[in-house]
Amino acid sequence: MKKRPGLIRRTLTTMLIATAGIAGSAQASIVNLEGVTSCYDLDCNNVQGFDFSFFAAGWGVSDDGNNYFNRNGRSASEGLVGARGARDATSTLYVSMTQSGGGAFDLGQLDMATGYSGFAGNAMIEVIGSLSGGGQISELIEVSSAWNTFFLTGFTGVTEVTFLTRNAVAGVSIDNLNSEGRGTVPEPGSLALIGLGLAGLIERRRRKSA
Repeated sequence: MKKRPGLIRRTLTTMLIATAGIAGSAQASIVNLEGVTSCYDLDCNNVQGFDFSFFAAGWGVSDDGNNYFNRNGRSASEGLVGARGARDATSTLYVSMTQSGGGAFDLGQLDMATGYSGFAGNAMIEVIGSLSGGGQISELIEVSSAWNTFFLTGFTGVTEVTFLTRNAVAGVSIDNLNSEGRGTVPEPGSLALIGLGLAGLIERRRRKSA
């Protein structure tokens, strides 16, 4: 059998370049709501690829210029804010998040804080995901006046995510939603190792046939 080292080298080079290209493009998609100028008590559609539907008055998108809300030092950062004018603990506010045009998506993490700066106490937020294969998944999260990042488990392949307040005295602020989810974006290092493994197999086969 005629040896074709040139073809093997070209194949190896092509595979390594392709792997490197995939590794370079492995990025999560963050929905930070920047650039939304007017969205109070109205649905926000096609915001960085997602639609937000408000099911109670008091939801909107706020920036730091509105000192009515507690932005906790996040200068010039816009985010979803749910505020209840009646300010009673029995009120329920909720907003749903769907992908513009439909389809399933993952939600791995998000930042949350309470909405009002002048009220003590935490807020309980229930995050509910509708799974594309049927059924629901939910997590109940306690949110304080300080911004924190919360990691969600199992919110993969969801068609809708609903944020529902169980007590609305302090309101709630939501920002920086990771719409790719944890574990769904391939790590560049892992892809590089796959490429090196393929390279080793090709080189081993070339030597064996020599």
